[in-house]
Amino acid sequence: MRHLADDLAAALSRQPDRPALADGQRALSRGAVLARAGDIAGALGRAGVRPDEPVLLACSNRADDVAAF
Repeated sequence: MRHLADDLAAALSRQPDRPALADGQRALSRGAVLARAGDIAGALGRAGVRPDEPVLLACSNRADDVAAF
């Protein structure tokens, strides 16, 4: 089974210095989004969340929050 996250990670890893997101206050490169997503995944894993386990996210309208998706 393919996961959307795998496809997004593959797309973000190509040309990691290119802009990916901006929210008016901050801009993130593709590499920064991928790194932030890895940080979030690591934190969830350390908290006991397993791969493919559902997680509820409460996000604001900021570039940083997109990485949590």
